Amino acid sequence: MIPLALGVLWYRKKLPYKVIYVGILGIMGICMLLTFSRGAWLGLIVALVGFFVVRDKRLFILFLVALLVMPFALPDSVMHRFTSIGDLSDTSSSYRMSILIGSLRMAGDYWLSGIGLGSQSFEAIYPKYSLAAAYADHSHNIYLQVILEMGAAGALVFMLIILVFARATLAQQGKTKDRFLSSIMIASCTGVGGYLVQGLVENIWYNYRVLHIFWVVVAVGLCALRLARDEVKTDA
Repeated sequence: MIPLALGVLWYRKKLPYKVIYVGILGIMGICMLLTFSRGAWLGLIVALVGFFVVRDKRLFILFLVALLVMPFALPDSVMHRFTSIGDLSDTSSSYRMSILIGSLRMAGDYWLSGIGLGSQSFEAIYPKYSLAAAYADHSHNIYLQVILEMGAAGALVFMLIILVFARATLAQQGKTKDRFLSSIMIASCTGVGGYLVQGLVENIWYNYRVLHIFWVVVAVGLCALRLARDEVKTDA
């Protein structure tokens, strides 16, 4: 949602509106920090980099400056959490690595058909393949989870949906003259991209409310895409 708020902020010209959306971004940014979710932080960084590069490369330079300043502005607890990314001696990282290996073993047997949707299916079968992490609700990886639940065909369809969505929105944003629609398409596409980066270390669809938000953002991007295409047809 942060890229979408950023996209609207980019479009708004009047100062009062900019102040409102800066406030909204600030609140969401603080909430993001307080999650202490390293995967979410990485996903947000990727989403913002993508937004700035596509929208205006000059903003990307400012973003790099902000990243350099962040270690001096953020609390030590946040920086310690962030720098522990990739540290397998970290309890959380080693636990997830064990779940990942066990899930990969399970996927080796069920990659074609899948095991069915939901955590109950996973919890019933995973113990047969678990290592040190004897209990888990899911694989902590969205791509692996999709393969486990829906098999190779389901994973292929999911990836095709994402690729078609990204290709269509990014191509159309460069054709439309409407700054608002362009910003929304870029924001929705990069937001989904950041979301999927977090999916490398987390099953981001485990919570159905978060799953709902994912498809809402996709739908917002597709609505902007449809409006932009109608605009091009009208101009023609």
